[in-house]
Amino acid sequence: MSDFNCTGWCGPLGNVKHAVRTVGGDRNEDGEVLYSGVCTFLGLQDDRADAVVGADAMYYVDGEPVPLAPLMNSTSYGIRNVAVF
Repeated sequence: MSDFNCTGWCGPLGNVKHAVRTVGGDRNEDGEVLYSGVCTFLGLQDDRADAVVGADAMYYVDGEPVPLAPLMNSTSYGIRNVAVF
């Protein structure tokens, strides 16, 4: 993976959670969707927190990792196709 990737996404963390729920992503025991590699401002997990999804971010379906950036870039949410360093 290069240090420069133009397939990232940024927007509210709640949009990430909603998109993963919509496509049937895995959930933990508390019903929260599972994803990794999503950065938020100061590590906040509030749905309104600004989130950045880079090329290494994943969500999970049946335990298998699925790239999250293409999913988010296919939505009308947030800012699509941003450069993530």
